[in-house]
Amino acid sequence: MINIMPSLSYAFLMNLAYQIVGIVQLIGLFTPLWGVVVIIALANSLSGRNRWLVLFLAPLVTVVISFLFLKYGNYELAGLIGGILLFFFIIGLLIYYPILIIRAIRAWRKPKENGQIAI
Repeated sequence: MINIMPSLSYAFLMNLAYQIVGIVQLIGLFTPLWGVVVIIALANSLSGRNRWLVLFLAPLVTVVISFLFLKYGNYELAGLIGGILLFFFIIGLLIYYPILIIRAIRAWRKPKENGQIAI
């Protein structure tokens, strides 16, 4: 009698692995969009110094993760979508960071003028 179960289970596991990789790549393709959602959610739920840390560091982490997904993912032509999203995300950061820095300086100076501790 021929045992065909090991080959069927191997094929099933390989198919499952390819599907999981595909799902992870699809999630990674839209990392800039996920990053914006996470940044907004964390900034709304935190306060004080933690909020400022999230507002400054989370966009940089999002860019690094996006670059890693685009570098190591096997997207072929679909990688252009992720590349375009990342391009617009970085252009948005060029506008976001100067405004955030000005806002942080104002928030840091205002309490000091009243004699309070900043942030």
